Amino acid sequence: MRYLNPTLGGYLNKILSFWLIKRPEQFLNYVISKKGFVQALFNHLYLTQCVTDLLVRLCTVPDIKRVNKADYHELRNDIIQCSLNALDTHNESDFMTEQLFDLLTGITKKCYLMFQPRQFFDELMSPFVFLLLLEFTFEGGAHTSQGSDFFKLFFYNLFVAEPHEAVIDIMEINFGFDTSTSAETGRQVSAKLSAIEPSFPASCGSQEESKKGSPAGGGTPVGA
Repeated sequence: MRYLNPTLGGYLNKILSFWLIKRPEQFLNYVISKKGFVQALFNHLYLTQCVTDLLVRLCTVPDIKRVNKADYHELRNDIIQCSLNALDTHNESDFMTEQLFDLLTGITKKCYLMFQPRQFFDELMSPFVFLLLLEFTFEGGAHTSQGSDFFKLFFYNLFVAEPHEAVIDIMEINFGFDTSTSAETGRQVSAKLSAIEPSFPASCGSQEESKKGSPAGGGTPVGA
């Protein structure tokens, strides 16, 4: 495999992200037709955000009309499966596992903005996927820190917070975050996540209340 330098990775990210933003359906149809596309991206995971940012965008397209929904769901499932395979392959590399948990965290931060989020998170929470993530997290070392940060956000966004209180990021056309309309400041995010422990029992006192409005529950989030 030929390794790319970060500069080329940055250009790759901007070009592909541009087409995914401007012509999402045409770009998705192209990606779906290239069966090895997702795996090729994971092969270059060492490029960090250049790749993880693009994978997040592929998973969290807000709406699709002229794309076969079954094919798109399969594409997202491929990303989940490739993530698990990469965790197994790179389980000794804290750097690579950090990229993978950053990917899952980025997707979770768009849980109320993506197309049919419940389908995606139902797949992520299936026993064959979720159990592996939990086992990997509790192996110890840096894995535990990276995994626990992800799960803390995951349970907060999907089961504790109301949709308007969830920790959300919106990737704008400038390939960054629009702090005026969407992205939480670091202080706001820290405050929300630090409040999870004391609020968790109260929020989950009722099973129905904990599911209200969440992608994994009975509500109807954005894009469902």
